[in-house]
Amino acid sequence: MQQLEVINEFLDTKSIVISENDEQKPTIYFISKQPFCESEGQNVIEEIEKNPEKGLIMTNDKYKKYQIEVPIERNITTSYSVDVISPATQHDIEKNKPQKYELFTETPQIFNSITLPFINSIPSSEFQWIYNILNGTAEQNNVLINDDDYVSLLDMKWDRQNLNQVYGLVLVRDHSIHSLRALNQNHIQLLERIEKTTMKILTNKYGLKENEIITFVHYVPSFWHFHIHFCTIHSPLFQSLNSVIGRAIPLVDIIQNLKMNGNYYQTINIGLRLNTVHPLYKLFKSK
Repeated sequence: MQQLEVINEFLDTKSIVISENDEQKPTIYFISKQPFCESEGQNVIEEIEKNPEKGLIMTNDKYKKYQIEVPIERNITTSYSVDVISPATQHDIEKNKPQKYELFTETPQIFNSITLPFINSIPSSEFQWIYNILNGTAEQNNVLINDDDYVSLLDMKWDRQNLNQVYGLVLVRDHSIHSLRALNQNHIQLLERIEKTTMKILTNKYGLKENEIITFVHYVPSFWHFHIHFCTIHSPLFQSLNSVIGRAIPLVDIIQNLKMNGNYYQTINIGLRLNTVHPLYKLFKSK
């Protein structure tokens, strides 16, 4: 067993994030249960390492998800849901620790001189898990819509039971759309179709009401391949958005802005909230 470090805890979801410090293959474990005691984390990791295929329900590039039973006493087991990133980069480890943030304003000039070169420097291997979904080699059991222009799928973090916490992503197939900044009038029909089909499948499949569902885009995004989030307004994800001013932008607002000005997102200043371990943070601080 390598050295383990608890790098974050979430009391509201009874979850814990553990980093395994192995020079050859650093790994992050996301472990949650109800109720949860952090001291059990090592037992969960030992169970996975003893039999890496047991309870494995999803694998995509460096990401895995487990649903496993771990013995705690004779004839007594406890069920755990575990998300794993391995091999984890230093950035993966840092972004899962408690964060400190600062606010910045990104002008179009700053985007072109700082943010865009940063985006272009990201190796394609960082997007392999996305390409696996788009080309049909991973997470196909999570797919809700497989369209010529996009794939809509449920996020592996949703337990598939609590309808109030439905959460998923829409991944566009066009690799040239890296973020909100790349959108223009040519994308309006695509965005409208995504909004319409997302509402339709969530209402038909899960019995949700349209006014319970929100579709939105993050800027700065968590990864630089354009994607749209969807969830219910009852979910913890939506509740957390209320305290993050500016980062989550409703898709309906994006569509309206593009209809008013097809180059809207190439011409405006955008307020950013960057955590101090984000690669862009140092670049913005040094400008």
